[in-house]
Amino acid sequence: MKRIVGVVLVLLVTFNSIGALAADVDANKIRSEIAKRGTGEKAGVRITTRDKVQLQGYISEIGDTSFALTTKNPPETKTLSYSDVIRVRGRGLNKGARIGIGIGLGLAIGTGIAAAFIRAECRFCR
Repeated sequence: MKRIVGVVLVLLVTFNSIGALAADVDANKIRSEIAKRGTGEKAGVRITTRDKVQLQGYISEIGDTSFALTTKNPPETKTLSYSDVIRVRGRGLNKGARIGIGIGLGLAIGTGIAAAFIRAECRFCR
């Protein structure tokens, strides 16, 4: 019985340590994302916190354990801990959306040009 209790305690401590390490890795990832974007009004971000609150604004200050996010409407500055944030995105469209829009526009323009050439050469289209 003592052996089983000992094994259970060891497993609990191990899983607790793994959870703490995962939280540290997430916080380091968020910290690097914030540092990559820099500060100032051009450093616009959309932040999702652990309690599923979405915030939009710009990074006004970067610290070791937290950063300051300034929102425009209403104008206020909030200090957020890196461990409280689960997602950092840019203000505009992501790269995949921009590529998709570009491909769609290219196809539309190409189709229009092809239709114009076909219509100009077609005897029955007049």
